[in-house]
Amino acid sequence: MFVKACATGRVAMYGLHLNNTCVITVFVIYGWTGGQTQNKRSLQRTNHLMQIIEDEYQQHPPLPTFFMGDLNASTTDLPVLHNILTTSQWIDLGANADKWGRTPNEHTCMGPNAKTPTRNDYV
Repeated sequence: MFVKACATGRVAMYGLHLNNTCVITVFVIYGWTGGQTQNKRSLQRTNHLMQIIEDEYQQHPPLPTFFMGDLNASTTDLPVLHNILTTSQWIDLGANADKWGRTPNEHTCMGPNAKTPTRNDYV
């Protein structure tokens, strides 16, 4: 499933070799548009991509890992991601930005037809 998801251009995985002993895995996602407007089909499709990423992540040895991308949705609207963030050791860096002197949950997007900014982009 992961290879098929990558072929859509909506999912990617990279390995960053920082030095001879440290490799970081990075998963990148581009969620389906419409999730912030509660388009159920978009949310389901993005949630499915998250499940594919989580399944792939579980197949690899434990390494420092980043997950990042434009979800076009809130973390609470994606059950797979919400579960990962609440039951595992994954951390939403933007939600915890106050730990390094920044504002938590800052907006990352202002769509062309939007009246208010949203937070669609996550690390």
